[in-house]
Amino acid sequence: MTSQPTMTAPLRERPRRLVSTDTLRIVEFPSKSPIPPYVILSHRWEEGQEVSLQDMRHLSPDIRQRSGFRKIMNACGQAFNDGFSYIWVDTCCIDKSIPWQLEQDINSMYAYYWNSVICYVYLNDFRISRFSDSITECEFGESTWFTRGWTLQELLAPSSVRFFTADWILYGDKKNLSVTIERVTRIPRKFFDRENIRGAELREKMPWSGRRKTTKPEDRVYCLLGILGVTMKTEYGEGERRAFERLRDVLRMRYPNTEEIPFIACLISSTLCATSSLIDGTDRTQ
Repeated sequence: MTSQPTMTAPLRERPRRLVSTDTLRIVEFPSKSPIPPYVILSHRWEEGQEVSLQDMRHLSPDIRQRSGFRKIMNACGQAFNDGFSYIWVDTCCIDKSIPWQLEQDINSMYAYYWNSVICYVYLNDFRISRFSDSITECEFGESTWFTRGWTLQELLAPSSVRFFTADWILYGDKKNLSVTIERVTRIPRKFFDRENIRGAELREKMPWSGRRKTTKPEDRVYCLLGILGVTMKTEYGEGERRAFERLRDVLRMRYPNTEEIPFIACLISSTLCATSSLIDGTDRTQ
């Protein structure tokens, strides 16, 4: 029996939970209440160091020692200094114990980033070089942040993206770093103006994820949903191949008159082949 392609809960335009930058407490907003202006964090997860929603509600000395908590604390401090009362952080603002909320947040995440005032990108593996600007620029482009699947929409959706070093020093923003970001991501600079993404063809957008990696194989598909303008039920455990097959079916339903679907189907097959080659240690693309 095939899975239904649609999600079970409607999309949200803005998050249901935010972190107070003053108190570091989680604040819940009822579904029909207005959501105040907020900034949003983009970052790399660190195994065993992140702080969940439940952790934030019951902070212990051990939790406060985690690098993930220091990251939230520093992000709140930056936002507070910038004049914002609230910030959204995925690790602690999503309740992963409620499946329908998790699915809704995953499908709505592109909108969360789109509607944020500023996106702070925290690069925990990047520091400004003492030697030269060229070395710093190279090391910026080598950050693992640029290799992850979810960070693609976090780069493209917000109107303002600011990059911070591991020491929370502001390095630059999406506009003044556009040449370097274009070189690293191979995404044309015109799409850093998010309004241009709306007019991009599917065949332009699909390759942007390239060989970006995700911890869970299905997330290679789920992280593309907002960029492609579709929603899907999340079924962790289905595997990457099945998720891509469902994505193909959803795209057919969403864009019934497009001539791009055969191209997309071929691209999906190529993506799966490339993934398999990485897993078994061979490169069938050469």
